[in-house]
Amino acid sequence: MAHALKILLSFPLLFLAPGFFILHFLKSRGRMPASLDSRFPERLYFTVLTSVAVTSWIALILAQIGFFSLPAVCAILLAISLAFGILSRGAPWTFPRPPAGSCVIAALFACIGLFLYTPPYEYVLGIWDPGVYVNAGAHLARTGSIIIHDRILPQIPAPDRELFYDTRFYPQRYEGMAIADAEKGIISPHFYHLYIVWIGLFHAIGGLKFSLLVNTVFGLLSLSAFFLLGKELAGKRTAFLAALLLLFSAAQTWAVRFPTSEILAQFFLLSWLLCLLRPRDDTSNFWTLLGGVCFAEALLTVFTAVTLVPLFIVVIFWRTWDGSRRGYLLSLIPLGGGLLHLAIQDATVCRSYAALQFQILRSEGLSPALLLASALILLLSLLSAHRWMKRLQTRLRRIFGTAAFGALLGSVLIGLFAFAYYLRPLLSGAADVRNLRELGWFLYPLAAGKFYFPAGLYLALAGVLLFIRGRSDEKWGAFIFISLIASVILLHRKMIFPSYPWAMRRYMPLVYPSLIFFTAFALARLSGRKGIGTPAAVALAALLILPTQRTYGRYVRPTEFSGTIDFLGRLAGRLDRGGVYICEGSGMAAPLDCVYGLDMLHLRAQTPEKCRGVERVIGQLIGTGRKVYYISRDGWPISRTLNFIPLFSLPLRTDHLDYTIGGFSGRRVPLEIDARVFRVAPLGGSPEADGESRTTDIGEDCFGLIGGFEEMMPLSGKEGGKRVKRWGRWTRGEAEVVIPTFGSRNDLSLILRASAGRERPAAQVPVKISVDGKEVGILDIGRAWGEYGVTFPASALPGNSDRAVLKISCPVWNPPGNNPGGVGICIDWIRVAPFKK
Repeated sequence: MAHALKILLSFPLLFLAPGFFILHFLKSRGRMPASLDSRFPERLYFTVLTSVAVTSWIALILAQIGFFSLPAVCAILLAISLAFGILSRGAPWTFPRPPAGSCVIAALFACIGLFLYTPPYEYVLGIWDPGVYVNAGAHLARTGSIIIHDRILPQIPAPDRELFYDTRFYPQRYEGMAIADAEKGIISPHFYHLYIVWIGLFHAIGGLKFSLLVNTVFGLLSLSAFFLLGKELAGKRTAFLAALLLLFSAAQTWAVRFPTSEILAQFFLLSWLLCLLRPRDDTSNFWTLLGGVCFAEALLTVFTAVTLVPLFIVVIFWRTWDGSRRGYLLSLIPLGGGLLHLAIQDATVCRSYAALQFQILRSEGLSPALLLASALILLLSLLSAHRWMKRLQTRLRRIFGTAAFGALLGSVLIGLFAFAYYLRPLLSGAADVRNLRELGWFLYPLAAGKFYFPAGLYLALAGVLLFIRGRSDEKWGAFIFISLIASVILLHRKMIFPSYPWAMRRYMPLVYPSLIFFTAFALARLSGRKGIGTPAAVALAALLILPTQRTYGRYVRPTEFSGTIDFLGRLAGRLDRGGVYICEGSGMAAPLDCVYGLDMLHLRAQTPEKCRGVERVIGQLIGTGRKVYYISRDGWPISRTLNFIPLFSLPLRTDHLDYTIGGFSGRRVPLEIDARVFRVAPLGGSPEADGESRTTDIGEDCFGLIGGFEEMMPLSGKEGGKRVKRWGRWTRGEAEVVIPTFGSRNDLSLILRASAGRERPAAQVPVKISVDGKEVGILDIGRAWGEYGVTFPASALPGNSDRAVLKISCPVWNPPGNNPGGVGICIDWIRVAPFKK
């Protein structure tokens, strides 16, 4: 009930009120475009767009200066709405009447979109980009600041802080959350923050689950913008087909349900193009200013939008040259504001992320200084060309409108397509040259067995050729220029990912919708032919959509990580908010910290040496009076200096989709986590004395590892008929690990899951097992994974301790690609229990 009330009170302010009153004010001054006074769909869309643009910039500024809250944002929006309402006092309050037919079609599209776009993937764990967005947004809603002020990190001595860092690329508190100042505990989330701000708004309204619906809302708004853009470019038939293809696109559905910023960027860029291509109205600069604001906010959403700045400058100058100088100068005001905001945030709250992105640009031969100098030179050149630009425009239009130019451009495009799709991958097998093929896997492919035909790409190319044939107006030139150049820029970038839907999201803001528009244009032109044109177009559209829906039903509709939010909520509800928690990996640690405000430290890539340092830090925290807890993903850690006293455990059983080359996954991989919570105390007593068994996960529970083990490595296999992914370690010639003895009152049974390696020359490897220097048995470990057991007599165990040192000795070998020191056997887990006859 409280969430519903918040929605009813806040959504009109976030999405309607500012735009409604701003447009009403423009109308009262005779500055609103005439089309918005007579067309209900456009009036409604631009009301929402204006509101979103105002809300976005206000909320982003509040978040970046640390004063964000839902009441504050709504109060400012209410003040703005009242101010424009008062300024337009006396003007008649009119709104165009909604056409019944259009409303029915829009409602049908919205219902289908809601079915396809929900439920969103519950990708809230602190891994990969979605975890950064969602957790940073939740932290913003909880604290009011983008910057995370960590309370526990400064309390740890400086030499020991890196024990809890993720240092694969740079010091990170959690993956994607860079450490800006460890002494002050300042953490800066990666990526630009406008999408995070909207997650924060939705989280403040309805909590963590509701925050994942941001993409659902903007996916529907993007669909509306795409329809209006198609209508502006090529009429209602093309617009309807384009919206239909985008609606039923499996790639678009995946991107909407996946919590990353590309859909928000898509909404802003499509809206920018829509404003850019509207006819100039001498009485208003509304389109110019609003389009500039949309582009500026796209700059604040995704880093790749900055590569479109030269295109923005060129097209704005070209489109507005026939108007007044004031017209195109006004279009540069929001662009300049966006670039200034971008520069400030890159130097402050986004500094670590911007530095990483600029490093990537330098690796591709571009530097920030070079980009800035090029943009300034371009701007100055266009400003100085004012006197002769109209003459150049006239000549270029004559050239562009000739059949010869159309044939030449068409031939070039066909040649580039053949080279990029067929020849380039053959000349070099590297993953970064297959981008066009990767795109083809998502743009309505047709497949029969192993035969694959990129039908969508061929139709898109045909649509481009038909679109440029005989066209010479400014809309044609602007859209072709932007879409083709943007495609070249993004298709040139390296897309080396193990998951191609993950790589595909880079194309979603502009490239993918542009290609779908050209596909729809080709179908619309086919349907306009006499005879079998319309039936052929309908059949071809169905042939494209229906296989895609089969893909959707099998590989997109299953909800990744479903149940994760409820699992985290139950776990957080049972934790002591005054304690310090050490968690295996950042997956659970990040949301428990950012969403629920618990003091978390995470361990990643554990080693025996690292765990010795962690034991020291735990002892120091306990010495200061803090309660320390440990969260394991499975098993039961053991230490020579600490007791891990079990409190409770919670299971998470969900699905993870395994994406592979060639589009969507062919399998669903179950993800199983048992969050086991322990109270950590100094060594003393026998907490294991009454235990039934103890399982030590060798891959992750490393406190008991003394030495002789390699780094952790992924294992794959099946358990109970299910495919599972776990972690294990290779031993060297001798490896030592601490095991519990349960007070040495009975004989012990030990079982270890191990393998000698499938490529090992010997069928079996003799492994000597010793306890505290006493040999207790020899196990013959085979190449395949199996469980091997041995019994320890009570007489061989230490009588005054509940721990013993297990030594594993075996011959070593050098598998391909391994270090020359040689490895012994690979161990998954070790289980110890009192012996039962």
